[in-house]
Amino acid sequence: LELLRDREPLPAEYIDHDARLQTIEAQGLEAVWLFPTLGVLYE
Repeated sequence: LELLRDREPLPAEYIDHDARLQTIEAQGLEAVWLFPTLGVLYE
């Protein structure tokens, strides 16, 4: 993560649970599936 932070700051919703919930609610989503391990590989 340190290498990525130097290139582009991580959005709060990537690492903070409460910020992630706010983003989900703001997008009007009722449910989400999170695959954090796979997401890091393909980001």
